[in-house]
Parts: sequence; C-alpha cells; structure tokens
Amino acid sequence: MNVLKILSLFPNRVVYLALSILTIILALEQVYLWSFVLLYQVFLWKKDPVFWPVSFLIGLAFFFRLGLVDDLIVEEGTSYEVQVLEVRQYEDYAVLIGKIKRDKVQLHYSGSHVFLVGQVYQMDLKAKENMEASIPYTFDGEAYRKGQKIKGQYQVSTFTMVRQGVHVNQIVNYVDALIEKRCLESSAYVKTMILANNEDMDEKTMDQIRFLGISHLFAVSGLHIGLLVVMVRRLLLLFSSNPVFVDLSLTIFLLFYMVLTSFSPSVVRASLMVILYLLNKYKKWGLSSLDLVSIVFVCLLFVHPYFYLQVGFQLSFLMTFFIVLGKKVLKVEGKVKAAFFLSLLAFFSTLPFTLAFDQSLNLLTVFYNVVYLFFVMFAFLPMAYLSFLFPFLDGLYGEMIALFEVSIGFFSKMDYFVFVFVINDWFYKVVYYVLWIGLLIGLETKRYEKRLAFCFIFFLLCMLHQEKFVWYSSVHFVDVYGDATLIQSSFDACNVLVDTGSQDPYHGLITYLKNKHVKRIDYMIVSHHHEDHDGNLLRILEEFDVRHYIDANNVSNYQGGIVCGGVQMVFYETSRGHVNENNNSLIMSLSIEGDHYFFTGDMEEAMELAFIKNHQVGKVDKLKVAHHGSITSSSEAFLDYVNPREAYMMVSLKNKHGHPSDVVVNRFLLRNIDLHRTDQLGTIEIRYFLEKEWKKTSK
Repeated sequence: MNVLKILSLFPNRVVYLALSILTIILALEQVYLWSFVLLYQVFLWKKDPVFWPVSFLIGLAFFFRLGLVDDLIVEEGTSYEVQVLEVRQYEDYAVLIGKIKRDKVQLHYSGSHVFLVGQVYQMDLKAKENMEASIPYTFDGEAYRKGQKIKGQYQVSTFTMVRQGVHVNQIVNYVDALIEKRCLESSAYVKTMILANNEDMDEKTMDQIRFLGISHLFAVSGLHIGLLVVMVRRLLLLFSSNPVFVDLSLTIFLLFYMVLTSFSPSVVRASLMVILYLLNKYKKWGLSSLDLVSIVFVCLLFVHPYFYLQVGFQLSFLMTFFIVLGKKVLKVEGKVKAAFFLSLLAFFSTLPFTLAFDQSLNLLTVFYNVVYLFFVMFAFLPMAYLSFLFPFLDGLYGEMIALFEVSIGFFSKMDYFVFVFVINDWFYKVVYYVLWIGLLIGLETKRYEKRLAFCFIFFLLCMLHQEKFVWYSSVHFVDVYGDATLIQSSFDACNVLVDTGSQDPYHGLITYLKNKHVKRIDYMIVSHHHEDHDGNLLRILEEFDVRHYIDANNVSNYQGGIVCGGVQMVFYETSRGHVNENNNSLIMSLSIEGDHYFFTGDMEEAMELAFIKNHQVGKVDKLKVAHHGSITSSSEAFLDYVNPREAYMMVSLKNKHGHPSDVVVNRFLLRNIDLHRTDQLGTIEIRYFLEKEWKKTSK
C-alpha cells in the first residue's frame, strides 16, 4: 500500500505508467511500432522529466516480465498429477482445463469417462498437434490459450484417478447446476447475467445481439457491477449502519463474485476499481478515477502479462478509460440525453475492436444501446437475480425474455444503416485513437473541436473505402478445408474468388474476405460441385455483391476469355458429364502482374492425360495443385507438361484422406518445383507492386 501512497503524490500521472506498458504491447504486435515506444518516451521525458524515469522503468520491468513467462514442457513417457479445473463433457470426448503443479494446460480426451472439477488424476500425456486452420483475422487459438494462461494442449493417453480434491471452481459448478434447477425457462439468461457465462445462449439470439451492437450489455461488466454494488450495499445497510462494516462486507462479496464469474476480465477490473476506490476513501490517498483504472491495468498485467490478449480485457479497459477521460463531455442534463452520450462515447471508444468481430458498423447501435441500457439496468438484470432467489418469478422472466427476443429479431432485420469495413492495421488503430482522444480533448476545452471532428470523420470515411487505397495486386490461397483462392487487382479494380471451401460455422473465409476489404466479387468461380469447393457458396452469395457466377453449367458463355481490371482469365474447353465429379473441374489460366497461374480444380490423372492431348497452356509460373496433393492427380506426365516454377497445394491439416501423398510431394521436389503447402504455411498471400513480388504466410 506504500506504493499507492507514493503514487498519490503524482495525481493523474499514473496513466503514464499504463501508457508506457500499452506502447510496448503495441510494439509486440507490430515491429514498426517500436518507433512509437521511442516517441512516447521522448514525449514524456520532455513533458514530465520528474515522473519519466518511473514510467520508463515500469515499461522496462513489464518487458522483462514477459520474458519470464515460459512454456510448460511435458515429456512423453512421464506420468503427471493433474487436477481438473474445468470440464466440457461431450458424448464421446471431453476437453479439460487441468493444473500441473501451478501451470494450466488444455487436455483432450477421447472416450466416455466423466470428469468432475476438483478430481486429481495421474495422467500420461502426449503433445497435441495444433489442427486449427490458420486464417488471419479469425479466431487465434494460440493467442486465446496464452491469454487464459494455458501453457500448451495435450492428448490424454492413460489416466488413473488419485483422489477427489477441492477447487473453487466447484462453487461455480454448484451455482450453475442450481440455476438450471431453479430457473427452468430463463437459465441461459440468468447464467449470462450472474455467472458471465453465455455458453447456453441460443446462437441465433447471440448473432442478433452482436448485430445490434449491444453484446456488452449481456456480459457482466462495469454497468452490472455498479448496479450489483448498489443493491448489495442497500441490503447491508438494512443490517448495519456502520460504514466500515458495510464496505468491508462489500469488498468480501466482490472478491467472492470474482471467483464465481471465473475471474472474467470485466468483473475483475470493475471489482478491483470499487475496492481501490474504498481504500482510496479511507486512506485519503487522493487518487483520481484515471489513477485507479491505470493502477488496476498495470497490476493485472504484471500478474499475467498476456492478460491483454483477452477480448474482455481489451474492451473493458478501453471503455472505462474513455468514459473517465470524457466524463466532462458526459455532463449533460437528463438521463436519456446522458445515456445517449454515454452510448456514443462507448461506441466510438471501442469501434476498431468491435469491427474485428462483425466487420460492420451499424449506425443504429447508439440508439439500441440507449433503449436496451435502461431495459437491462431496471428490468432484465434485477429480474435475473430475483428469478434465481425466488423461482416462482421464472415464468415472468421467461415472458420478458420472449419479448426481448422478438424485439431484437425485429431490429436485426433493419440493415439499412449497416456499413461493412474494418480497421485492422495497428497503424490505423493508433491513428484512430490519436484522433479520437484529440476530439474528446477538443470538446472538453472548446478548442479546435470542429477541425478535429472533421479530421476524425474524414479518417472514418477513408477507412470505409479502404479498398480504393490498396495499391498492390494480390493472390491469396486461404487455409480453408478444401480450396478457396482470392485474386485482387490493385485499387479495387477486380475481385475474383475461385471456390469457397467447406461450410464453416465460424465463417473463416468470409471474415478473411471482409478484412481484405472485399465488398464486391466480380467473378465467383466454382471449379466443381464438391462440398470442400462450394460449401460456403450460399453464404458468400448472401454476404457479398456477386456480379458474375461461373461454374460448369455456364462456363461456355465465357470461352472467349475475361478481362477484369488487371486480371485476365481463360477457360479451357473440356468434356463434361463425367461420373467422377473431380473430372468435371473447370480448367483455367489466370494472369495477373505478368504471372501465369494455372487452376485445375480436383482434376484427376485420366483427365490430365486427355487435357495434354488437346491443349497448349504455355509457360506456367504458378500451379494450383489438383486435388490437395492426392495420389489420383498431379501425374508425372502432367507435371512434365505444365512444368511450373512454383506450386501451391491447398491441403487442410484436418483432412481425413491422408492428403497430401508423399509420392506426389516427391514428384514436385524431384523436379525442383518450389512447393508451398497451406498445412505447413497457413494462408499464403502473394503481393505484387512495381514488378516486385512478396510472399506472406500466416504461420
């Protein structure tokens, strides 16, 4: 506590410590942002030479703290004692979070054994290969596990139960089961509001909530903690008028609630801020709200340096920081007007990060937030607690839920004010927040606010039309299950998509396309109708403006060739109606920036030999390998005929057919053809600019 007393001598300067760490986090994401770290330190040195050494040392200490985080090394053949912390049990397998000594690990088990939280097992573990598709801008399992302090994932080979242990998560499981028992109609919402656990929420409902931009209202956040603190405090005052007893009891309750919500980032942040506020009041440190949020930010990152990888951590601190920063702007008369400005502030304060989830901006989100803010605060959230405490109210809460779901279903159909765009480059994010902070300061000081507002709006308009500023052409072999290749001509002159990969519940391809600023697909080409080539087709047609669609049924209309921006395409006439659908694949030459790409779908050897007899393809620079490297394709005769300089093999780590064939791989190697595989490299992007070529891979 002496540290806090010392910091109180520097009011409103504790934020410099948080910013020092934040600049290092940005630099860890993008190397070129180390220059930003240097600029910030120079700025602080000139602005506050007295406090600068403290800020510099804190940043340096955090950098070294990151280096102290090591991976757990599990040796095969060695048995480990593992305590079960969390369980996701399915019919014939389970995913566990376990603890080996003090380290958390993710465990995968195949079988029907039922695991319980707290149990201690002696386990033999094998390292589990990461089978997740590597598509940029989509879910990053490795970053997620690092953010959760999970040190590796392993397969359970053999196990023996040692004893039934005790763990605090048993309390969470008990309350979870109690909610299901007491709240038959509303259990999913009660769990969301009380336990910060939305796993039981209907997927369609969650999609609609995200579309309206009100997800934060259905995650236990500062708003919920604030309301909970008011309710608990009033309840405690009924039993005692001693303020010290009330505040101490409230602190104990908040510590317990952090355990109950599995230390959800937003709950931890809000609870610690309340506890620090109480200490600040009693100790008379004189720390400001900005100091308090900065202290919590710094302390949490020193406890767990990769906490910043958790989405809840990012959004919670962003929103809190800007609400504190813009509190003078929020001082308006009337609750509705104040709620509107609060919604507007929260909306723009988290915009670059919320765009990462849905790649779209709904202008009506500010309106929805105001409406549902009052609904959640004064009805939905209190009823969650009341339904849990008094189960006879469950039916009434169920009616409220039904009304809520009807309303969001109605509003989610209103897509007239939805704009698709992203702010996914860290440089653009930094520019965005510099402008946003400048605008808030301008509004507060009444200086240059119009100029700053113009610059901010102009920047947003540029981000809305980023596709017009992409100065390079590119070809993308996306690491989907199956085939999906995106071809983009510079300055949005042309977008071509060849195949769509298998149906994906996480919409990885669609997310990737939107993050590559694709709004319009000039030519959607399906090589043949197998699920791993056209599984995402319907979703693509729904999400994008598809100008031309080409498959085997209408390719004859395009035999004369296609010119689209800087892209030229030629389709080769081949026989149709084969029993084997692979041999009905479209065969296409595509030229971009002087490179000749040759696409063959899943054409097999018989069709390859027939093609050799009937066609001349000229010099091929890059071959899209047929049928994911299967032994049925890429015959020696065909490779000798095409003789590409490079080959790109789209093969998923998860494929169940044993692709690629070692024989086929050796055929490429023996011919000195550079072979690039998505199972090894992830998504492969080839960029062209000023007659130069760059390759970028996601692994």
